[in-house]
Amino acid sequence: MVRGQVKVNGAVQNLPWSEDFKQGTSVTVEAVTGADFKEWYGDMAADDKKSNPVTITMDAKKVVSLYSPLKKNGRPGIQAER
Repeated sequence: MVRGQVKVNGAVQNLPWSEDFKQGTSVTVEAVTGADFKEWYGDMAADDKKSNPVTITMDAKKVVSLYSPLKKNGRPGIQAER
């Protein structure tokens, strides 16, 4: 079941989504939910949680979830491993 979409490095991905990246890679994620985007949860700096798009450096295993107040069936997630 698709639970939303995000852009990862400019390419649209259906959620949930997972990918492996090399250590040190910068990954840009952008919510494609429009006005209902609220914030990100997970492995990123607190100052970045309300940024859209946001760039994450893959220096460890990261799990990021998109929170949208209009989605009542949980948080669609992005998982990326180094």
